[in-house]
Amino acid sequence: MENKRKNIYIVIFVITTVIAACAAVYFKVDGDRKTTNLETKIKEQENEINLQNNNNVEMSDVQDSQTIDNSKKEVIYKYTKPQFDASKCLNPTNGVLYRVLISVDNFGISCYNDFEEKNIYVSIHWSDVKNSFGIDKPSNIDDDYQKVTIENLSGKVKEAYILCPGLSIEYTTLFFLMEDGTVEYIPIYKALKSNVIKSYGKLNNIEGISFIEAGDAHNIEGGGTGTAFAIKEDGTFYDLRPILIDTGNYNF
Repeated sequence: MENKRKNIYIVIFVITTVIAACAAVYFKVDGDRKTTNLETKIKEQENEINLQNNNNVEMSDVQDSQTIDNSKKEVIYKYTKPQFDASKCLNPTNGVLYRVLISVDNFGISCYNDFEEKNIYVSIHWSDVKNSFGIDKPSNIDDDYQKVTIENLSGKVKEAYILCPGLSIEYTTLFFLMEDGTVEYIPIYKALKSNVIKSYGKLNNIEGISFIEAGDAHNIEGGGTGTAFAIKEDGTFYDLRPILIDTGNYNF
């Protein structure tokens, strides 16, 4: 009887041991599996973070590249002028050949875009004006240098040019190429004589202009006169001298 009890205890002990061992193995395997899953998730999250960072860097690179490209486009837009074609005058005069001049004097007059004050102004050195135009400094001006803000422009100015589209210095003109492709002007001689420096408005029927160039209208028979060309993007252009004369502001 006593031996039978011992055998029962032994069987119970063995069964308990086996169950404990199995449970230990199960929890070990399950723990390893959970650990592996956790490590996998952590690895996946790290990969996602790295991928996102790489994408952000790549997008930053793209944005920087776009900024550079836009900057290049802006420079190209600002400084590249259309090709002048002497055969494409939109208001030609019979017997006249057109050609571009290389250099032009400003005769003591300069025009500036003041970015800080956000306006356009003309600087006048009256001693140079006296030598060039024969016009004396007004009595109400104390200094040789005068700064005049142009307050009546119709819009934003893209470029400004001081050219002499005529036979004499009295034809000197300050042209404003506006951002909308139109052209405003100041007849310098008349403006200095009256000491009223302001825009005289837009030239009629002039639009789509990309650049203004000093030029020469040369007669086939010989001789010629200075002029200015308002050039479009396609190379067609206006001879501005006859258009200026038609304004009536160049009768000396």
